[in-house]
Amino acid sequence: MEVRYLVVPYALADVAPRVLLTKVQLIQTRVRSKKIRGQIPKHAGQWTLVEGAASASASAESVACTLFRERTGIDLADPDIRDRYSLSEPKIEKLQDPKYTPLTVYYVRATPEGLDALAGQVEANLDEPSRLVDGVYSDAQVVRLSQALVQIGPIPAPQDGWSAFILRNYYGTQAPGALDTVYPKLVQQIAKRSRASDDLYRIALQNLPGGARPVVPRVVGLEVENAQSVDDAKNLYAANYHPGAVVTIRAIVEPKNAAASIAWEGGEPDPSGRADSRVVPLGQVSRFGHPIAVSAAIGTSSRGMSLIIRPLLERFQVANAERSPDVGPSGGVWVAEYSEDEAPIRIAITTTPDTAEAHEHLQWTGGSPDPEGRRNCRVVPRDRLAGAEDPVRVRAAVNPWWDFILYVLPRLSQLDVVAGPGIYNLGGGHYEVDYHPAGTYTIRATTFPDIPLAYQAVSWSTGAPPGQQIQINRSPIDNPGMPTAYSVRVQRQGVTLRSLTINVLVQPTITSIDFSGYAFDDGGGSWHSYAVAGLFNLPAALAMLVTAQTAPNTPQAWAHLAWQNTSGAGPTLADRRIALNVPRVIQVGARVGQAPLQQLTLDIRAPQLWPPSGLQLAVNQITFDGPGGRQIVDDDPANVGVAFNQDWVAGIVHDLQSPLTYTRNTNVNESAVIGIVTPPNVPVNVTIRATAFVPRHNNPLYPMAWSWPGNAVAAAPPPTMALGTIAANVLLPNEVVHADPMFMFWEMQVAGGNWILFDITSHMLYVTLGNPVPYTMQAVVPAAPSVPYFTLLAISCRQANGDNAAGPVVGHIFDAFAALNAGNGANNSVRRKRPLPGAPLTYWNPVIGAGQDLQTMLANVQDSGTCRAWAEAFICMGALHGIATLNNVIVVPNTWTVSPIANEFLVRNWTFHAPPAAAGNAYTHAYAPGGPLNAGNATWGPGLVGQNNANPPPSFGNHFIVRDTATGILYDPSYGSGPHGAWAGWTAAAVGGLRTYAPPVPPNSAGFAPAGVPPPAGPLVRLYDQVAGVFLN
Repeated sequence: MEVRYLVVPYALADVAPRVLLTKVQLIQTRVRSKKIRGQIPKHAGQWTLVEGAASASASAESVACTLFRERTGIDLADPDIRDRYSLSEPKIEKLQDPKYTPLTVYYVRATPEGLDALAGQVEANLDEPSRLVDGVYSDAQVVRLSQALVQIGPIPAPQDGWSAFILRNYYGTQAPGALDTVYPKLVQQIAKRSRASDDLYRIALQNLPGGARPVVPRVVGLEVENAQSVDDAKNLYAANYHPGAVVTIRAIVEPKNAAASIAWEGGEPDPSGRADSRVVPLGQVSRFGHPIAVSAAIGTSSRGMSLIIRPLLERFQVANAERSPDVGPSGGVWVAEYSEDEAPIRIAITTTPDTAEAHEHLQWTGGSPDPEGRRNCRVVPRDRLAGAEDPVRVRAAVNPWWDFILYVLPRLSQLDVVAGPGIYNLGGGHYEVDYHPAGTYTIRATTFPDIPLAYQAVSWSTGAPPGQQIQINRSPIDNPGMPTAYSVRVQRQGVTLRSLTINVLVQPTITSIDFSGYAFDDGGGSWHSYAVAGLFNLPAALAMLVTAQTAPNTPQAWAHLAWQNTSGAGPTLADRRIALNVPRVIQVGARVGQAPLQQLTLDIRAPQLWPPSGLQLAVNQITFDGPGGRQIVDDDPANVGVAFNQDWVAGIVHDLQSPLTYTRNTNVNESAVIGIVTPPNVPVNVTIRATAFVPRHNNPLYPMAWSWPGNAVAAAPPPTMALGTIAANVLLPNEVVHADPMFMFWEMQVAGGNWILFDITSHMLYVTLGNPVPYTMQAVVPAAPSVPYFTLLAISCRQANGDNAAGPVVGHIFDAFAALNAGNGANNSVRRKRPLPGAPLTYWNPVIGAGQDLQTMLANVQDSGTCRAWAEAFICMGALHGIATLNNVIVVPNTWTVSPIANEFLVRNWTFHAPPAAAGNAYTHAYAPGGPLNAGNATWGPGLVGQNNANPPPSFGNHFIVRDTATGILYDPSYGSGPHGAWAGWTAAAVGGLRTYAPPVPPNSAGFAPAGVPPPAGPLVRLYDQVAGVFLN
């Protein structure tokens, strides 16, 4: 428990006792040796005795001396100080205040001269605050006891009030903000503490050793509880309406037993019966301008006060505005939409009690009076926009006040895309915008009023700064039917009054549309073709393509295309098929969204619409030539090694025509013999044009044309017309081509007439990556030219169709070997071209007699070949395309480091039946590929399948595979195994152990299982590149 301590230096003079008083600061700026901005101390501004609080258990003398030293700078416990000021031994008294609170008083007596000197030193110390721990006091003086009893106690407020005092002495010239809560608190504290009770000091002075008590009864002050001082000069207080509560006014009298002599005016008797108190109930608001007066008098002394009972502010009720969720002042932040003719914002405040008498207390600033005269209402027009830092402020004050902050925002009336090229307004807030890789379009918002200040409140969904418009990139494109939504809203303080959204689809543009495949450009956007589906031995579903080029030219862009007058989907979304089954003239077009339609005219004509002269032609023979071409060699066992000619001859079915081969990027020369089926009735001059449509991998047909103008045909001509050798108008495509079939359209044009289709021929064309190169299977044998066998050329071009580099060509050719069925070895990708229908080539099926190399395999009527023949087939295919990096690799058992007596290696998969356990370094089991499955036997199966052979031999003394020296990759064509990046990959996939049968034949002739323990002393097989002459392991 804490006890109050008072220190009273005094002197007993001849006339009357004298005491040392100290004056308390109004605003204390030093606490515990530190400078602070300021606080209101107890008994602010009053003359008092030095006092403080400490624990009841502490030494009274120690506490008193410490307290006096910290607040005055003088240590009363110092002997030198005691001598200097002639201080006698102190006297400590234990007293109580009227409320029975313990009070300890430290009386220290000095001589009159010593007391004056002591006071002088205290004053000097107060003028130098750095000497003090607590700057509580501002002055000190010695006065007579009777004067001290009058001088101590409450002080009046300054003439302009405590509010002005705090503004002047605490804030300087800078007024506090509307939301400052410290200011009213300081005003309240100083009003209360400057009027705090002086009971403690009077008790201490009245008990001064050797002193005299005043005996004249008087009222020295009033103490007000449960009310706030609002005007100290007028002793004016205020309290809030609170039914059931009271304000208590207590009179301070001297002597204390004089309370019975008090004469009260105003208020009501204290319910507890105390004569020194009156109460004022707070159950009714006082009349505005007429506070309730209460006074107390004894004889000629009196004290009075006035009390305002004011209503409580409860809440704002606002019409035509929306409250912000943001934290704001007591009345909140509100947002309203701009209007010049709609109802204004109406602000009504509710009070308790909510009566007209209560409303008279309201003091308004801002806004306009209510047109209907209601005191609790204000109105604010909506015809002035508010900037972010300039809202409308309305204050309703009773004390304290409530602030209402209003932002009037513009009305959002329209959101659109600014018109321009490539911008299409679909209505309903939907737009389409043409793609442009570096372009932008503008989205603009319109507000009312349409002024710059309005756009400060416009918020964009893109995160762009507030403003009237934003720029949006015209790339990338959107997916069809999935526009991007853009929103704008008028927003402030977390409130959105209105928002608008538009949807914009960035769409591709069509740069061109063109026909490809069986179409002929007549110029000026007009084309022609022929209704030939099902004719001339053509497929019934024959169709041409129309293709659109777009920006960007991507599948995503092609998905936007809308076509007219087409027959079905093409190979990509950029293409459409047009059936060539019915003669007709159509407008073929494409568009994107609402962009202009792009279209071409297509005249699909009937074939053989002979001219008026009656001339009818047919193709009898075509001969092909050119520097990039060469003859293909037949590999039919009956004609193996015989070269085909380069002629097409009428009357021979397509599959039996001579195939053609050329190197990419070379030209094709052509001559022809045209039969005159029906001569003209008059001499005519005719132009012949042949157009070959070369199929390309995942590309439109590639047209190549030969034209023979100025051919005179007499009325009685010879039966045929020879067309000389000429080159095509373009080179072959720059890629591998497998064109089987390739259709060539033959047209004639009599001077002044249309083009007329008179025949269609079909061909087999194989375009290689490069000119064929020689190859060899081993370095000791000179390289020989690669033979363009029909089957090998057809397989390789089919597999590498569309490739234009060696790496992909090699990989894609091997895909034909790797296409075998893992269960039975069936592989239709390695079939002969002739004799028809093309038998599958096999590996050791049946067991080989002939077929130890490529030529003998192709000549073998049983279509079977060994691993050497299959390896050579793969090497030859590469050489036909100009690839010289495929080398022959022989595989043999490792007799160097693993088993000197090994004769064969085992082809996976083998089972070593225990006992004994399989070992990786010895022959442990009997060689029994077909069983029985007994202990000690090594059995085979299911084994690796070979080309079109589910059951090739289980072991070999050697084997041939292929290495691409450009990449180091290994391929095994016989088994379709690969590609393998290293020799270990191939051996892991293929080798299952070793076998020996060298005499004397050991009882255990199979072993060296790959998973056996311990492991072997090296790889089970060695791989030797026979062309490079190096071991690979």
